[in-house]
Amino acid sequence: MEVIALEIIDKTNSFYSSAFSQLVAMTIGIIAFAGVFVPIVLSYYQSKKLKLEKNDLHDYLKKELNSVKDSLNEDIRLEVKKAIIIAEAKLNEEIRSVEAGLFHIQAIHFHEAGLIEAATDSAFQSATVYATSKDEMNLGRIISMLSEDCLPKITSESKIETEELDKLTKTLVSNLEKININGRYTDTIININKSVNKAKRVINSKA
Repeated sequence: MEVIALEIIDKTNSFYSSAFSQLVAMTIGIIAFAGVFVPIVLSYYQSKKLKLEKNDLHDYLKKELNSVKDSLNEDIRLEVKKAIIIAEAKLNEEIRSVEAGLFHIQAIHFHEAGLIEAATDSAFQSATVYATSKDEMNLGRIISMLSEDCLPKITSESKIETEELDKLTKTLVSNLEKININGRYTDTIININKSVNKAKRVINSKA
């Protein structure tokens, strides 16, 4: 019985000793595994997180860049449109000024040739177009010519009709009223109407 008891004790001791050794070995293995695997997992996680953050940052910056680009394109488009409008307005003014100048030269030519009716018509046309441009200096000159050198020289023998004079006067006065800021053309309009009315009385006297 003693021998059997000793064998049992010895086997039990050997079992626990072996189990303890295996436990120690397993613990060491787990610790070693954790020491290697955990840093790898953490590194992978951090790398993935950093990549996601990097992608998010890239997308954000790309979105902001596109937004700024669109804003700049819109600003540029508006500035170009504004520049075109200004250029077109300036070009139209210059064209009107040239057109008025041609009528002006024509009026002078007809006046010098003694063709008062033609000179009066051209002077009206010139003044009417000048009034739509910014060439107010020549506007003043042609109006002076109209009021002092053309209309006063109309006679009862002139072939120009009073209806035509009314039409020319109405168009010119209408354009002058559009630029009559602070009443600066009020006296001019009054003088033109007086000259026209006097010329009409002269024309009507032939009847």
